[in-house]
Amino acid sequence: MTTKMPWTLALALAAVGVYLILGAVPEGLILDRSIPLAAEPWRAFSAHLAHSDPSHLILDVAGLLLVGWLYEPVLRDRMTVLLLLGMPSIVGAVMLLEPRVAAYCGLSGIVNLIVGAGLAATWRAEPRDPLPILFALAVAAKILLECLTGQAVFSNTVWAALHSAHAAGFLIGIVLETARPAKIAGIVNPQEDTSMTSSSGPRHAKTGKPIDSAKLDRVVADARKASDERAAGYREQALKLYDWVCGRCARTFTRENLRELTVHHKDMNHDNNPPDGSNWELLCVYCHDNEHQKYEEHLAALAGGRVAKPGMAGKQTTHNPFEGLADLLKKDA
Repeated sequence: MTTKMPWTLALALAAVGVYLILGAVPEGLILDRSIPLAAEPWRAFSAHLAHSDPSHLILDVAGLLLVGWLYEPVLRDRMTVLLLLGMPSIVGAVMLLEPRVAAYCGLSGIVNLIVGAGLAATWRAEPRDPLPILFALAVAAKILLECLTGQAVFSNTVWAALHSAHAAGFLIGIVLETARPAKIAGIVNPQEDTSMTSSSGPRHAKTGKPIDSAKLDRVVADARKASDERAAGYREQALKLYDWVCGRCARTFTRENLRELTVHHKDMNHDNNPPDGSNWELLCVYCHDNEHQKYEEHLAALAGGRVAKPGMAGKQTTHNPFEGLADLLKKDA
């Protein structure tokens, strides 16, 4: 089975390769305002892979690998569409917002694009790990500070950092990920698309409404947890009241094998737990299973009418199939 290379790693390797082969700011790849994008449309993508100097390259590649580690597992296959739409959108935003900028290159816009999309994705998924959200909020604060002061926080490169590219990438990522279910239908993850689960998922037998399986799982888990906690409570109390001996086979237990000694409810009602232990007896797991098996067989016999129900013991049968047999034998003799 082949493993797909992460997009962030592929872009990082491509940027390093471009710099090693073509050097800094290759003229055929960077965004050049003097050349219309309609004439050379590949620059909307290739500009992101070019860099002005080694410091610029190292900073962008390190940031890209970090955000890939944080957010690409969340975005998954949506990364492809995010990059196809986001890369030219960032270039368009730079040309629109920075009319005095003659050229642009670098991965920083893509880094912020992925952070914005990752923030929207993790926020909607309500993850237990707060790290991706906290990191995204820190990046947003950095972008805001750069826009307000006009100074780059970390960058110290030959070409000055474009704060508009950072802000545009961040906002474009949020917009693309937030609008995905409604405007990018057909490329969303089926497991996350509620419209698909509502039409093809399990439905209520009577109402026909979709069943919230996640809610049902939570209810079952909570009930099992409460039952386990209750059982642990009365078991500990029963072990204090009674000797560690099975009430059926008289097997004696020690702390080494005490886990095999269970609490049996005499009336089969696990909710009937008087503090004096009058409804409990200690049984080994084998005798306990045998008691429950006998009880189930008794219930089945009651349901099948093979034994008398409680309150019917006084009724006597009046039919005797051998009535008159003695008289017939005397006549034959």
